[in-house]
Amino acid sequence: VFWQDADNLLLVSTWLDDFYDGTSISSFFLLKGFEELYDAVWTNVGRRISWGQPYHIRAACDGVKYLVYVNNEPVLVRALTDVYPQFDRLTINRVGIVANWEWGNDTGSVFTQFVGKKRKQQNDSQR
Repeated sequence: VFWQDADNLLLVSTWLDDFYDGTSISSFFLLKGFEELYDAVWTNVGRRISWGQPYHIRAACDGVKYLVYVNNEPVLVRALTDVYPQFDRLTINRVGIVANWEWGNDTGSVFTQFVGKKRKQQNDSQR
């Protein structure tokens, strides 16, 4: 989750079902206290993610645009303004891990590593 405050966040999640032959990476938005579940943006990643197989998910967000990688392959690139054109930007104050119910219950996620990095400002010197 990319979290500004209790009323503004971007959540990126994996959806993996027991019966459907495919997996998706989804993004949900809570903006100005409003969440419309059906405004979610997702992409089917097929079998890039499957039961019992570890995978690496990486998400980056600059407050407007976001990019999600699965096993170092970009799979979802969007902007919050694609869904909400008048939206300005998130001020990302925190990042974290959340469990959501996206049409079912978590049946055994295991996180072996979590890394959060501050985005380098364009005027930061290279070191």
